[in-house]
Amino acid sequence: MIYILSSPFSNFRSVEAACIHLGFSTTTVSPLEVLTIEYGSVLIVPGVGNMQSFSSFITDSILLDVFRDFLISHKIKILSICLGFHFLFSCSYESALSPCLSLFESDVIPIFNPLRPSVGWFSSNSSEIIDTSYFNERLTGYLAQTFYFTHSYGVAYDDKVAKRYNCFYYITDSGSKFLSAIYNSNYIGFQFHPEKSGAAGLSLLQYTLEHLEGTDDFAQAV
Repeated sequence: MIYILSSPFSNFRSVEAACIHLGFSTTTVSPLEVLTIEYGSVLIVPGVGNMQSFSSFITDSILLDVFRDFLISHKIKILSICLGFHFLFSCSYESALSPCLSLFESDVIPIFNPLRPSVGWFSSNSSEIIDTSYFNERLTGYLAQTFYFTHSYGVAYDDKVAKRYNCFYYITDSGSKFLSAIYNSNYIGFQFHPEKSGAAGLSLLQYTLEHLEGTDDFAQAV
């Protein structure tokens, strides 16, 4: 079962439709209902729009620390997309200083000054960390393809991030580097929209969810 966090500030229906198309069983949950899902479950956190509104939507139902502690203690496997990707980090400078989950330590900042969105199809480059896992090899292959980005805020790719996390970056039309993906054993985040990226996006979404469920080809091999 794939759980999908529903909110007025996400395109969760599009993500849900993509998952169902790929053959996954899904159910949508509110922030409070997240606390009822089973240990080790897979949760998708999609999102579009404004982080302050999204974060407030969560905290109107539950304290952010309680939400975060549950995710960690119950080893919930998370796939986060776009605004949901931002929610994995420490805080966002969009609108006001909005607190996030702090599952990865970095801030979400404006991409351009003056502010404008980064929109288009981009491929990704891997970070300096050499992860020799089969998952990284497969993910690197997928992310060499182009995916659809549309966002005005993001996480800058710098030495601190590159040396600490398994991550990928893309280069904006101004030449700056921003994260396109990040992962560890329990959390995977995509800045872009796999559900809006055609066949390549659906293939990536399927492989990522199978990996989090433990049903991908590597898991079967071992």
